[in-house]
Amino acid sequence: MMKYRKIICFALCISLLGLCGCKDKNVSSDKKCEVALITDIGTVEDGSYNEDAYRGMLRACEEKGVVGEVFVPSDLGKQNYLNEIKSAVKGGAKLIVCPGYLLGEAVYDAQKQYKDVSFILLDTEPHNKDYSDISIGEKTEVIKFADEEAGFLAGYTAVRDGYRFLGFIGGVPEDTVIKTGYGFVQGADYAAIELGVKIYVAYSYTDTFSQDENVKNMAANWYSNGVEAIYTCGDDMNRSVMSAADEAGKSVILSDSGSNDTSASVAFVCHHNVEDAVYDAVNSYYSGTFLGGQVKELTVTEDGVGIDMENGHFNDFTQVQYDAIYSVLKDNVIKPYNHTDIATTEELDLVNTQIIYSDYISVNE
Repeated sequence: MMKYRKIICFALCISLLGLCGCKDKNVSSDKKCEVALITDIGTVEDGSYNEDAYRGMLRACEEKGVVGEVFVPSDLGKQNYLNEIKSAVKGGAKLIVCPGYLLGEAVYDAQKQYKDVSFILLDTEPHNKDYSDISIGEKTEVIKFADEEAGFLAGYTAVRDGYRFLGFIGGVPEDTVIKTGYGFVQGADYAAIELGVKIYVAYSYTDTFSQDENVKNMAANWYSNGVEAIYTCGDDMNRSVMSAADEAGKSVILSDSGSNDTSASVAFVCHHNVEDAVYDAVNSYYSGTFLGGQVKELTVTEDGVGIDMENGHFNDFTQVQYDAIYSVLKDNVIKPYNHTDIATTEELDLVNTQIIYSDYISVNE
């Protein structure tokens, strides 16, 4: 992937180029970059965390009248992320947004090296290579989401909407992805118990967040063997599952898509409110209320996670049903299990749900 820079020229870019930023350097602002966003993988058009974080940064910077810039690493890896952070600081950035767990190790080093720079880190805490030391700098704000609640809502919604054979395909099995999968099967099981039905969930991780033909083939196999809808949690990997769903005429449930219109096969999107989280954090930096040195967890109570009911394509599921289950979570009547040591869901006490652990399944499984 080629490395590039996007100077955000706010008024003009929003009206002409939407999410794409300014590509004509002659039109860019003469102001120095104050806020930077380092993508973890892919671009700010990934239909997921990068894009949503970008939207939040863009809104806040426009309101504050400051320049924001996007930095895309040439490849994965701590040193590549650090190279982009260095470029951002050299370009004048005083606040750097880092959306995703892949940036945790880089921020661990950068917050020590650039003591006058503040960081917004999503989904993980700054850590060394083997996680033996986790240290949040006094100018680093960590934002986490209740992934298990998001997954729970997705699973509950799917079963209530009529699906009985589901799939979960997660990317790299790190905490965010694992908790999402755990929540998904717990929500599905809760709905199955309410309805008195038996359901099945094919379950696998892919070890990648990138588009991959193997992922598409796996999803295609699941669909051909009876899976009706797959919940996918994996940034650009989601596109591989969507492609398989399109070809099979089946459904896909997305975690954090920029739009339900990405594919006709998308049943609905379960989102983390990354855009508003980043928007609020950037605003707090300029208002003097920045939560440096702290972890901020966004749950259903803060509307940090939820289903996009307005744009979903539902069979039977209604807003009334959604509001009811949302309230159950909000009132702590249900607390989905969210420990991630095993990562196989075998520690979950499921009643009406059978999990099938396999990359490729057959009708006999």
